[in-house]
Amino acid sequence: TTKQRDDLLFKAKNLHKLLVENPERFSELAKKHSDDAKTAQNGGVTEYFARNTYSPEMEAQAFKLRDNEISELISTKDGFEIVKLIGRK
Repeated sequence: TTKQRDDLLFKAKNLHKLLVENPERFSELAKKHSDDAKTAQNGGVTEYFARNTYSPEMEAQAFKLRDNEISELISTKDGFEIVKLIGRK
């Protein structure tokens, strides 16, 4: 519903602000707040990935980041995402 999405957006905006101010807490906060069980248990870490693996919205942000940079808040059909680039291959 619109109310649920608004509530998620509010939570995501607050979390994003906290991460921008404290990027070193990304792993801790991903474990606590991520709805993606697979990456949450790893502190938000995913394997290296090629283009066309994730949503276009997420990839547009991820592939322009510099190491250790936090993305803008990303809105996708599944909700909201925040990416921190830890490195490239």
